[in-house]
Amino acid sequence: MTTDSLSAQIQRALAHDVHSGYTAHDVLNAVIDGDMQLWTNGESVIVTQLIKEPRAVRLHFFVAAGDLQEIQELYPEVEAWGRGMGATSATFIGRKGWARTFLTREEGWNTTLALFEKGL
Repeated sequence: MTTDSLSAQIQRALAHDVHSGYTAHDVLNAVIDGDMQLWTNGESVIVTQLIKEPRAVRLHFFVAAGDLQEIQELYPEVEAWGRGMGATSATFIGRKGWARTFLTREEGWNTTLALFEKGL
């Protein structure tokens, strides 16, 4: 995957996240700085963050974009890595459509919160 196609995939995913103040450039810089982790498979990408809390480590799926099958193939490696880094839970914020994917059917993800928003 070229840097341009990687950047394009990340930017497409971020376009759906109206709450993010990130650009693809910001995300790639965070990967370079070691604050985020980049995973690729074919033309698909997952970007994660390890969130260190006082009593736990959480694996946060920041971006997933591309072909759903390629993401599904990559997912076990990412989850195993998070577990190996001490994460005891995983989170992501995404469009409602993610609830109809392998994540809920096969991987045990549940919706636990709703995000409410108001412009100021």
